[in-house]
Amino acid sequence: MKQPSVILPGIRYLPLGKGFNQNMAEPKDTWTRHGNDVVSGNMAGLMGDFTPAGLTKAMAIATNPIVATKFEVNDLGNNEVEIDYIGDKTRKIWSKWEETSPGKWQIVDLTDKG
Repeated sequence: MKQPSVILPGIRYLPLGKGFNQNMAEPKDTWTRHGNDVVSGNMAGLMGDFTPAGLTKAMAIATNPIVATKFEVNDLGNNEVEIDYIGDKTRKIWSKWEETSPGKWQIVDLTDKG
């Protein structure tokens, strides 16, 4: 008998009932959602992506807002990524992500590389 399941934002599969076995968000899924949130200006979605230290650095970057219509994610390994935000100009943001709780990935460090 197949167990019922529910899909939640940031969680790809969450079965209900006995034998709880979760498949939480992968870093690449989080990076893609994050890039979409930056491009669309979804500030509410972005706020949960930062640890306190990461948020402090993001606020400094936000003094020169990112204006983009698309993005590209470059996985550097070791949970580090560079995301190119592409509009009239391209801005490259390097970030370091940590799994702060099971399935929750957050930015702990970031730098605007121009």
